[in-house]
Amino acid sequence: MACIGIIRRHGSFETFLSNMRPDCPWNKVTTLLSEASHDIIYASLASNNQVGTLHLLGFSPTTLSAFADDGGLTRADIGFLIDVLWRSRKSMLPLRLKGLLPGLPVFLFLIYHLTQFTDMLEFERPWLNVQDLVQRCYLGNSNTYERNILRQVSRWIHDRVSGGHDFIVKLDYVPVDDDDACTVVKAYSDLLKPPIPLSLAPVMLLDVSMTMFRWISYMLRNPQPSRRALEKLAPIAAKAALERLWLEFDRERDGPMANNRRGFTRVYALDVLNNISAHYFATPDLQIREDMLRMLLGMEIYSLLGRVLALVTYESGVYIGPTHQLSNNVTYDLILPNSTLVLGLLGFMADGVAATSSWVLRLIHSYRTTLDASPFGPGQNAPSQWHHAPDPHMTFPRGIKPRFTAQSFSTVPPNFSFRIRGKYRMTAPEFDDALLEKLFPAPTFSSAFTSPSAPTPNAGITPESTAVLRRLLIENHKRFHIFFNDKGFHNHLSHHLFAAYGIGAPGHVLQAAFDEHAEYQRSAYKSPEPITQDNWTKHLGNEDFYNAYMGFFAHEIQTHGLRQTFERFVFSHEANWAKDEPRMLDRFISGLLHPLIHFGHAAEFGVEGMAVEGLAQAAVHKTAYTKLYDASYFSSSSSTGSYLASLTSALTLGGGAKPQHTHALTILARILVDERLEAGKTCAKESDSKFTDTVNNVGDIIREYASLWKVSEDEKEIQERVEELAWLVALMFGVGGWKKDRDFKADFFLVHLVTSDLFIPSILSLLKPAHKVDLLRAYFPVLLAYFVSRGRPALDVKGFFSSVTVDPKPEHSSVSESSEAVGNPWYTVLTHTIPHRDEHHVKAERALAHSAALYGIRPKGCFSHTELKGAEEIDGTLFVRTGGLLMHTLNWNFELKKTLDTNEEEWKWSRDGLGWD
Repeated sequence: MACIGIIRRHGSFETFLSNMRPDCPWNKVTTLLSEASHDIIYASLASNNQVGTLHLLGFSPTTLSAFADDGGLTRADIGFLIDVLWRSRKSMLPLRLKGLLPGLPVFLFLIYHLTQFTDMLEFERPWLNVQDLVQRCYLGNSNTYERNILRQVSRWIHDRVSGGHDFIVKLDYVPVDDDDACTVVKAYSDLLKPPIPLSLAPVMLLDVSMTMFRWISYMLRNPQPSRRALEKLAPIAAKAALERLWLEFDRERDGPMANNRRGFTRVYALDVLNNISAHYFATPDLQIREDMLRMLLGMEIYSLLGRVLALVTYESGVYIGPTHQLSNNVTYDLILPNSTLVLGLLGFMADGVAATSSWVLRLIHSYRTTLDASPFGPGQNAPSQWHHAPDPHMTFPRGIKPRFTAQSFSTVPPNFSFRIRGKYRMTAPEFDDALLEKLFPAPTFSSAFTSPSAPTPNAGITPESTAVLRRLLIENHKRFHIFFNDKGFHNHLSHHLFAAYGIGAPGHVLQAAFDEHAEYQRSAYKSPEPITQDNWTKHLGNEDFYNAYMGFFAHEIQTHGLRQTFERFVFSHEANWAKDEPRMLDRFISGLLHPLIHFGHAAEFGVEGMAVEGLAQAAVHKTAYTKLYDASYFSSSSSTGSYLASLTSALTLGGGAKPQHTHALTILARILVDERLEAGKTCAKESDSKFTDTVNNVGDIIREYASLWKVSEDEKEIQERVEELAWLVALMFGVGGWKKDRDFKADFFLVHLVTSDLFIPSILSLLKPAHKVDLLRAYFPVLLAYFVSRGRPALDVKGFFSSVTVDPKPEHSSVSESSEAVGNPWYTVLTHTIPHRDEHHVKAERALAHSAALYGIRPKGCFSHTELKGAEEIDGTLFVRTGGLLMHTLNWNFELKKTLDTNEEEWKWSRDGLGWD
C-alpha cells in the first residue's frame, strides 16, 4: 500500500503499470514497486522539500494520517504496527538477508513521519524502537537507494534523541536474545569485512556508521546482569567499527578530506573509542579483555590513532612541548583547540589498551619526530610557518595508497615510525642469498622451446636490463609481502618487471617501475612457525605463513624439481580431495587468478623463484570455487583422462564414443541469451562482491555450461582448446567493453582473464597430459563466471569489427593523418606500453600482442560454425583492435616519470560492471 500510494501521488503509477508485463511474477512486481518508490523518495529527499515529501505520503495535518484519501493510516495504526514489528524484530534481519520484505525501507520512512507528527508527548514516542528497526533493515541486504533513505531516517532520529530537544532519551537498545545479537553483529561485521571497497564510504556515511555502532554497542552492554555471550561479541563489533574508520582514511588517496568529513571523522573516532573503552572496562572477564586487546593491536590501533592525531593537526597545527602532565615523570604540552579529543584518545590508549603510559609517550615522541622531520609540515590548514611547498619531483604511488606514506602532507598524513603490526609482523625474515641467486637466474624462456603457443623472447632484451631485473626480483622477494595491505590486495611488482622486460624495457624503466610499486608495499615478516611436510595443510589461507610457505616450496623445488613439486602440491589427490579438502587447484586459480599469473612467470621465463612465490601465494589464498567444481566435476564424462578424476572415482570410462565438444564461443553465445544469467539476476549492480555473489547464486548453471567444453589428453586437441581460450578472453574484454557511441570501458576484472591466459601455454608445458586436462577444465568455468559477474555484457561483434580501427596510434602522432597503416601497429602500441605506469596495462598489451602473433592470420569466417551472433566477422585483427582501445582509454603517454594529478581518475579502469548500461 505504501509503495503504491507514493507512486500514485507522484503521478507515475499509470506509466509503471504500462511497463509491467501481465505475466510478471508477484514477487518481481513487489520488488519493482519498492524500487520505484525508493527512487521517488530519494529524489524528494535530495530536493530538501519536506512539503513535497509529506505530499507523497498523502499526509493530512487534520487527521494526522497518511494516504488519507485512500482510507489512511492513523497514528493509532502506526503505533500498532511499530509494536508488531518490534515484537518480531528478531526475524527481520534474516528475512532481509534472504531478499524478502523489499518494501520495508519505504514503510519505515512512513512510520517515522507519522511518529513525528503524532500528538503523543515527545518523550513517549517510540523513537528508539523505530531506529532499531531502521538499523536492522539497513544491515539486511539493502541497496544504495534503500540505504540512503534509511540513513536519513536514522540521522533524523539520532538528532531528535541526542540534541536540540528539552528531553533526554536513555539509549536502552536490547537484543531479543543472544542469537539475535549474534545475527546483528555478524551482519554488521560482514558488511565491513575487508577488503571494503571505497565505494561503500559515500553510501554508508559516517553519521549512520556512528549511529550503527552506537546501537550495537549499547545492545551488547545494556542487558543487566551482563551476559558473557554478548560481551564476547564486543571485539567483533569493535573491529568492524574500526574498519569503517580505516576506510575513511583510505579515501584520502583521492585528496585531502573536506572540512565536514574531517569533523565527522574526528567525532566518529572519539565515539567509537569511547564505546570500545566502555566495553573493555565493563567486563571483568580477563579473556574477553585479552581478545579486545589482540583485536586492537591487529587493527593497528596506534597507527589509526596516529592518523586521527594528524587529522586534528590538519585543522589547527600542533606543538608538543614539555608542560602538559601525562605521567609522573614526563610532561607534554598540546596547544590546539581539539586537545580534548587528542587527550581523550591518548588517555584511552594509556588506561584502556596498553596498560602503561609508556606506549603513549612513544607515540607522541614518534608523532613529534615525524612532524619535525617532514619537509611538508603538518597540513594545508596549519599556521603558515609550518607550511612548506611540496616537492615538485615527488610522485604519487599508483593504485591504493598505503595507510602511511611520505607523500605531501596536504594529501596524506605523515608516516609514523612507531607502528604495532601484530606479534609476528615485527620480525624481518631471513634469507639464504646463495639460494636466491639460484632461484632468480637470468630468464631462459624455457617454455618457448616446449610449447608451440608459449611466448618467445622479444628484441630489446639486454645484459643490462637482465641484471637489473634479477636484482630487483631478489629485492622484492626479500623485502615485501605478497599482499600490500591487510585487505589482501596483491603485490604486482614482479609482474610489471617481467611484462616490461619481456617487451624490451631498458633497465632504467624497470628501476622506475620498482620504485613506484615499492612505495606502497607491505614489509615482509617472519611467520609464526616453519611449514613442513606434516603441517603444510594446517595453515592454508593464512597470510601470516606466506614467508614460511616460501621456504617450504623453495626446499621442495630444490629437492624434487619444479615439475614434480607443482604436480604434487597443486594437482594430486592429497592436495585437493584428501582430509579437509585442501583444494589447492582452487586456491591456485583464486584471488582473481593472481597465483596462476604469478606462477606463470616461472613457467615462461624459467625463473623458479616465481614458482616459490606463486605456490606460497596460492597456499595463503582462500578457496573460491566450491560451487563451480568439486571432486565429481573432474570425474564426470566431461573430460577424458583427467588425473584428478582417476583418483576420485572408482569408475573407469568405457570404450564408448568420444564426448561431443561444444566450442567456447558457442557456449558464450548460449550464456548471452540465458535469461537466468541476465544482469541483476546473478548479482546486484551495487554489490561489492559481484563475483562471489554470482558463483553462489548461479554457480551450478555455469558449471553446466563448462561441462560442455570437452578436452582430452591428445596434444593437438589441447592446443585447439588453448586457442579457443585466447579468442574467448579477448572477445569478453574487448567486445564486451565496447559499445557504439560510448567510450570503451576497460573492465578491471575482465582484463585479468586476458593477462592470465597468456601463461596457460607455459604452465601446460610443465604438466603431464592428464594434469593439462585438469588445469584447463578448472580454468574455463572461472572465465565464464567472471564474464557473467560483470553483468554479461552484450557483444556487438559486427559493430566492433566495422568500427574499431586496426591501426591504433596516438591522436597527435606524426602518422595520424594517414588513413592507411604505414607500419606494424603493434610496434606503435608496444613502444608506448613499455614506459606506461600501470602494470595491468603493460601486461594486457603484451598478452594481446602475443595472441595476435599466434592467431593474427585467422580470416573472417573461421568461427562461422559457432552459434555466436556475428561470429562470421571475427578475424585475427581482434587483438590489435582491442589493444588500441585499451591504449586510448588508459592514455598513450602515461609514463612512469609523469606525476599523477590527484584529481585524475585512477587509470580509467572500469570497475562498475558492463551489463547494466
